[in-house]
Amino acid sequence: MLVEAVYAIFAGGLIGAVSQHLRRARPLWATGLLICIALPGTMTLAQLGVHHLVKTPHQSGGLLVSFFLAALAAAYTWYAMRHGAMLGGIDETTVRHDLRSLPRISLDFLLAGPRWIASKLKYKDKRSSTSETPDPGER
Repeated sequence: MLVEAVYAIFAGGLIGAVSQHLRRARPLWATGLLICIALPGTMTLAQLGVHHLVKTPHQSGGLLVSFFLAALAAAYTWYAMRHGAMLGGIDETTVRHDLRSLPRISLDFLLAGPRWIASKLKYKDKRSSTSETPDPGER
């Protein structure tokens, strides 16, 4: 348990620092893949190595859950940082600022997927309605 706690502090801090550094990077999709998949994947592989060194039994299921939670946490942190919260260093935000802004940012984060799907469906509907051939009786 102690090994996991020490490792989680290190990994969380590293992913947070990289997320803040890359919060304005483009293209967005590539940055998202790096932050949400590659970094948590690398950290999970390192976690596997740490657990192997200390001979932790039955670790495979826990590592899979750990990866998914790390990916979700990294996505949320990156999203919040892109929206001006949870920042450190020269861009540091106050706890008060974060407490005020995080409820809205959290709601937007939760709705980002459904909003994206809705926009794709609207675009598809709009495209299909303009590409229909006119009825021969309308000529």
